[in-house]
Amino acid sequence: MEERGIGDKLKREREIKGLSYEKISEELKIQPKFLEALEKEDFKQFPAETYLKSFLKTYSEYLGLDSTEILNLYKSSKSKKVNVDYVFEHRPIRTQRKKIKITEEVKVVILAVLVFIFLICLILCIRSCINLPRKPSIEPMQMSGSLPPLVLVVETTEEVWFEITRDNEPAEKLLLKAGEKRQWEAKDEFNLLIGKREGVNITYNGKPLDLSKYKSKDSVIRNLILTREGVKHGK
Repeated sequence: MEERGIGDKLKREREIKGLSYEKISEELKIQPKFLEALEKEDFKQFPAETYLKSFLKTYSEYLGLDSTEILNLYKSSKSKKVNVDYVFEHRPIRTQRKKIKITEEVKVVILAVLVFIFLICLILCIRSCINLPRKPSIEPMQMSGSLPPLVLVVETTEEVWFEITRDNEPAEKLLLKAGEKRQWEAKDEFNLLIGKREGVNITYNGKPLDLSKYKSKDSVIRNLILTREGVKHGK
């Protein structure tokens, strides 16, 4: 039987009984569009084959037809369609492809070309490495700009006269009051003059500085030079 036979059977039986899609839909709870799709054999309208078979069985039994026969017709028509599609998709003409034979001579030529290309690349790479400009040596003076700054922190316990020179900048002369805290930064050097060493506490780069070892005739410390290399006292 042709594939359209299922739809013809359903439609003819419905028309004989004088039933409309709306009437059948109301009783079977199947939407009219699915009933019409079954009669037109438009099976793509169904979300899954399970729904299709269930609706087909319910509809055929409602019309008084043999549901087993209808389902067998559906399976038979489906298998025929699959076989036809397979024949068209697997014809010998479509599967035939030209095979290219690669002889030993061709393989040797290909290998030789690849080796030649590799050698050229290697030579160019070596030449580029040889011609690379050498990095100039970095002098200590050039490195100072990239180093972290020197940090000086001064805390007073008494009123102290204080003078500080940072690098090549002009000297700062200050009168620091008791309990005052000041901080300075320099690139390379501090030069200090402290009016009363007992009245200050100095922290240099995070470390406390012992002023008691820098002796003088009075309490004044002159030419206390702080650098990256250490502390110098010029009397």
